[in-house]
Amino acid sequence: MLAKTPNPRVRAIPLNKIPGYHDALHRAQREEFKTRECNWFGLVGSIAGCKVRVMTVRDYVALMHSQSPFIVKTEPTFEHLGEFLWYLSPEIERWHNRIGWRKSWIVGCRWSLFSIERWQIRMFSKRLRRRLGITKLENAARAFQRANPGQTFPLPDDCAFVKAMVAAFEYVERMFIDRPAGIAKNGADSGLLYLTSWFDAIQSEYKKTDEEVWRMPLPQLFARLKAMHQRHNPSEPDFNARQDALKAQIIRSGLNLEELLKGKLSLDSKPSTLN
Repeated sequence: MLAKTPNPRVRAIPLNKIPGYHDALHRAQREEFKTRECNWFGLVGSIAGCKVRVMTVRDYVALMHSQSPFIVKTEPTFEHLGEFLWYLSPEIERWHNRIGWRKSWIVGCRWSLFSIERWQIRMFSKRLRRRLGITKLENAARAFQRANPGQTFPLPDDCAFVKAMVAAFEYVERMFIDRPAGIAKNGADSGLLYLTSWFDAIQSEYKKTDEEVWRMPLPQLFARLKAMHQRHNPSEPDFNARQDALKAQIIRSGLNLEELLKGKLSLDSKPSTLN
């Protein structure tokens, strides 16, 4: 038998020699540590001036149930953004805890809590429309379509609405930095299947109640699952999401080895860790 000759076009990429790789890797590692730290502390952030909590298991299931574009990764509308921010707002907690929707009436008040919640949602939507300048965008879109029938109005990259959508996707990326690999493989169809395994694993290992798991911040749950997996499988390698994303960015660039070594690929921007 003839020995197989190596393909001269297939060459290993010496990452250490690619200009900027080490600096980009260190930035990615620092960002990854900072993200995990903030997620674990449960620090509240903001998107478009609206406070957002760290996503919990309950929030994730609600967003999956509504097929939120920020979870299933499709193009969102203003209504999708408003729903996403409302689900993650500190305001919604009053409807989930203690009194909330579990009591049908406020003592001495003829308004039902359902009516008050709907009123609060409308007020939240109105505030968000003002902050994002939605009315101005709608007027510009109508004027554009009158002048260009059949064409789609291009949203300006620097408008508040586009910035808010980008921030929402980045927020989800931070929440899912330690996600189990199976979520990305099957997308929306795998949500409740993996939810079962989450409850089983956490309750078996940490003796948590159903309510405690429902309210557990998603990054903390993922971090616990990752720690459990490493503890029970110490010989398996520990994958680094941002490092892997950085390598994928190099591969997707389409540049050959000579071009990479000449520094023609910019590694300044943070690579996305979402599939």
